[in-house]
Amino acid sequence: MSELFIAELRRLQWERIAQLMAREEVAAYVPSHDFVRSATKSSVCSG
Repeated sequence: MSELFIAELRRLQWERIAQLMAREEVAAYVPSHDFVRSATKSSVCSG
């Protein structure tokens, strides 16, 4: 199998997982939320 084909299969698999997580209301990790929290903690600690 080509790398492109494998990548497409993985993408489809992750789409199915994301749909399941949304349906089951599973908490999802969002990296941008960590940045906001750490920035807020830094400004509170240094202030």
